[in-house]
Amino acid sequence: MPTALSLPVASIIPNPNQPRKQFDQDKLAELAVSIVENGLMQPITVQAIPPQGEARYMIVAGERRWRAHRIAGLTLVPALVVEVDEARRDLLAIIENLQRADISPLEEARAFQRMLDQGWTVNELAQRLGLKQPWRITDRTQLLRLVPAYLDLLEKGHLTPSQATELARLSQASQPSLFTMIREGRCDTYAKLRAAADGIVAAESQSALFANLPQPTAAEAAALTAFERKLDQIVQLVSSGFKDNEIVVLKKIKPGRAATIVIELGLVRKHLAMLEREVQMVAAQGELAVAR
Repeated sequence: MPTALSLPVASIIPNPNQPRKQFDQDKLAELAVSIVENGLMQPITVQAIPPQGEARYMIVAGERRWRAHRIAGLTLVPALVVEVDEARRDLLAIIENLQRADISPLEEARAFQRMLDQGWTVNELAQRLGLKQPWRITDRTQLLRLVPAYLDLLEKGHLTPSQATELARLSQASQPSLFTMIREGRCDTYAKLRAAADGIVAAESQSALFANLPQPTAAEAAALTAFERKLDQIVQLVSSGFKDNEIVVLKKIKPGRAATIVIELGLVRKHLAMLEREVQMVAAQGELAVAR
């Protein structure tokens, strides 16, 4: 059973594995005033640590309240003393912070990764934390794959969580390509950001697939050139079929064949969409190669 005590503020130290590293000083000052005027509504939770002279305690939950006591100049703080192992203490610290809206994605990422390093699986951790979507854990821990400079930008608020999440999908070698697009304002909506990241992911896949293939022969290069010319001819033919919003080509065929033409056009559209996707991948691969 927890033991309720009033402990000296100076005898308590923070948990070094506390997920939250940044504390809003204005909000702490407001909390300090509230504690002075109204008292502490909920005691902090601590655990005793091996004595080094006088008794000492480590915070399990309630670091903000403890910091507010220090700001207010109070010497004693109400506390519940519990006995927990390190894994349980870290888990309780995460749970407490997840209940607050202002914990940063990077703070979450480091806390989740620490628990995974201790042997928890993603599903086990999500269940213990009450998270309905285990992917929140993987999305957060993936942020730790960011290039250190981008981690710093995220921590300082110069990258949004969405931008950081899309950057983290890429290898560190490819992240600068997307970051350049973000910096140049070419990803000013999430749809554009996601599409750009998808293009680079596809380019990376293409690069890996064709990395060890030999250079095209002269005959293959000639075939590609002929294919490009054929595409130009198709584009010109389609363009010439329209005039003043009318489909000129239908005037040259029997009206009864219009339904058949519709079906054939549908098939053409389907295959053109597939072709467009493949060409986009090749184009993205080329952009990635140039960026490197």
